Amino acid sequence: MTNKLALAVAIALGVLSILGIRSYVAALEKKVQITGNKAPYLILTDDFKKGHKLTSDDVTRKEFQIEAITDALKGTEVTESKLSAYLGRPLRVSVKAGQILTTTYFDTKAGRVGSPSKVLEDNERLVTIPVTAVSSVSGLIRPGDFVDMVATMAVPDRGGQALGVTFTVFRGKPVVATGSDINRDAIGTRGAYSNITLRVTTKEANQIIYCLHNNIRYQFTLLRAGSISQTSTDPVVEAQMIKDPLRDLRR
Repeated sequence: MTNKLALAVAIALGVLSILGIRSYVAALEKKVQITGNKAPYLILTDDFKKGHKLTSDDVTRKEFQIEAITDALKGTEVTESKLSAYLGRPLRVSVKAGQILTTTYFDTKAGRVGSPSKVLEDNERLVTIPVTAVSSVSGLIRPGDFVDMVATMAVPDRGGQALGVTFTVFRGKPVVATGSDINRDAIGTRGAYSNITLRVTTKEANQIIYCLHNNIRYQFTLLRAGSISQTSTDPVVEAQMIKDPLRDLRR
């Protein structure tokens, strides 16, 4: 009887040991899987001294392991949806290229302003532009996003003949408000608006107003923060639009 009891206890301990090992391995695999997950964060593209005012060209995206970054930053990272709130604000410390952009680099009191206009540079303006469902990317544009403006108008060619051309007016401008909402998460920002407000230079403000006063067709395209790199207007005319189809027809 004693031998049978000892055997039963040994078997039970062996089963528990196996279950414990399996549980440990499963937990370890889960931890490895979580640790391996990555997400994009905004990092600085260059070294900047204290007092430098942040621009959209100063940041880009880079992927990091979520678990390591979450533990290190503890929610202080500046996300793409909140980047526009920090553009134009001076750094309270000097920073190095490659560092993740965090709220600790800025004076928190400086961000508590009653009007978005208080963070504008001398050559910047806030301009409101009427939009439709199509020109606002089906209402997906929201405060904190960045947009390009594309317009179509007639321009004279070398012979003086009117030539229709579509081109990029400007790139990567922050959206300050949709309708009267400056809060990205406000219910009213989700397509229920007929205008958007952009933060632009004085020249870009004049370009927008010219389009409005001259019935020039325009549309906005949505892009991610930190992706502004091109400077060309990328003009497209009818000859370019039909070039590829004509080539295919002639094959």
